[in-house]
Amino acid sequence: MNDAELIAAIRDNSDLDDPEEMERAAHATLTVLGLRLAGGEPIDLGSQQPTSLGRSLAAVGEGERFSLDAF
Repeated sequence: MNDAELIAAIRDNSDLDDPEEMERAAHATLTVLGLRLAGGEPIDLGSQQPTSLGRSLAAVGEGERFSLDAF
């Protein structure tokens, strides 16, 4: 999946209509996810994402458990 495909998926599954808002939403979501995953998992997941978005997952998280609602 490349950046454009991910942004299109966000557009199709959200109420956002501004491409910049969609990109910010993607970065924010991946940043929080990266902080919550344990060990090297954020880096592994980031390597599978489009380059600009994968960098949001570069943090090594503490591995906190959380519910879908909390996420």
